[in-house]
Amino acid sequence: MGAMRSGKVKGPYVGPSGPSGGTPTNPTAVPTWFPCIAFTFADFTPFAALAGDVEKYSLPARCTIEGVALKTSVAFSGPGITAVTLSVGLAGNLAKYLSPYDAFAAVSNTRIGAANLLFPENFGAATSVRLAAESVGANLSVLTAGAGCLWLKVAKLEP
Repeated sequence: MGAMRSGKVKGPYVGPSGPSGGTPTNPTAVPTWFPCIAFTFADFTPFAALAGDVEKYSLPARCTIEGVALKTSVAFSGPGITAVTLSVGLAGNLAKYLSPYDAFAAVSNTRIGAANLLFPENFGAATSVRLAAESVGANLSVLTAGAGCLWLKVAKLEP
């Protein structure tokens, strides 16, 4: 018999049981926050431009992005740069999942970019989830510092 649910709903919980919702390469129907997807300033130094984006996750077919969290552990900086923002999305819509997050600001345990979502993307093919950076004052290629974690909450739409 399943575990009991708290709150106003009556009756036993009959949903899936078990401790896990799958892995980043094999999500299940149970939404799961995957471990930190690390990023650093070096991801963006190949861009001799004010903006650039890199793939950080390949969302499998039939899966949904249900949440995003992003936090820097080292502020982004470089000579001549006066601001850096990071966003999460898709090619053509780089802020679809997470609006620009101030990655130039001082690191704080309470400064976290987060979004609660429900975006099924493609039933037939993987989708490239992109981390985008935009700088002000100088190109991304001059970045000398910056690091953090991106977390994604993912679930699979079962047939």
